[in-house]
Amino acid sequence: MTDPRVARVKPALTATAGGFLRNPRLEGTCARCFTPTLSRPVCGRCRTLMSYADGPDLLGVMAYASYLAPITQSGHLMRGYKNPHIPSQVHRQTVALMSALGLLGHVQCPGALTGTRVSAWATVPSLPPRPGEPTHPLNDIVSKLARPEAIEVTLTAATASSNPREVNPAHYTASASGVGRHVLVIDDTWTGGGHATSAALALRAAGATQVSLLVLARWLSEGWEQTTQQWARRHLSTPDFDPEICPWTQGPCP
Repeated sequence: MTDPRVARVKPALTATAGGFLRNPRLEGTCARCFTPTLSRPVCGRCRTLMSYADGPDLLGVMAYASYLAPITQSGHLMRGYKNPHIPSQVHRQTVALMSALGLLGHVQCPGALTGTRVSAWATVPSLPPRPGEPTHPLNDIVSKLARPEAIEVTLTAATASSNPREVNPAHYTASASGVGRHVLVIDDTWTGGGHATSAALALRAAGATQVSLLVLARWLSEGWEQTTQQWARRHLSTPDFDPEICPWTQGPCP
């Protein structure tokens, strides 16, 4: 059953950020991460990530984020909400609304697609950890939204890495609370997918039976695959963000 709070979250999110958030596009993009590409069905990076057998079972994406026009504000949003030097309460509230829509409105969707109910959750911490940051701001947000019966699985980031963006299960250590569970991993931004895939591998190594990943924003970088300013203007000018679209199916909920 959908959480009744979703009825308040949807109009609040569209009123706050609907004008600059955009749902992922299905045509001309990678079928997995939704970056513009000519390498259908999946981009080269996702082909590499999918070679890891213990990676996430599912990848759900809420919206695009970028400094490309016409969605420039989405880039400021995803960078600004966790900026320790210039904290933005408006940005934090908007990311909280995005998280609420994904978690409260679509927490049943990964279970419906895999046949196993989500019973635990985790967030992906900064890699390496940011000095003076006790917890990642996304963890603070998600902890207030998670169902009381859901178990938190703690991911701890390695203190150093020669290449933080590479896929490496040693980048994170997962607590044992996810053993035998379907863990929903929430990450704020997918750029190359290395952090999220490393987190999934660490969870599997710690005993999670299934791992589903919910990404709030798929970051579009100009020059990556077929991402250009022209593509952004052509495909992201309209329509505004639609909160009814499922991040897992990019259509109706399963």
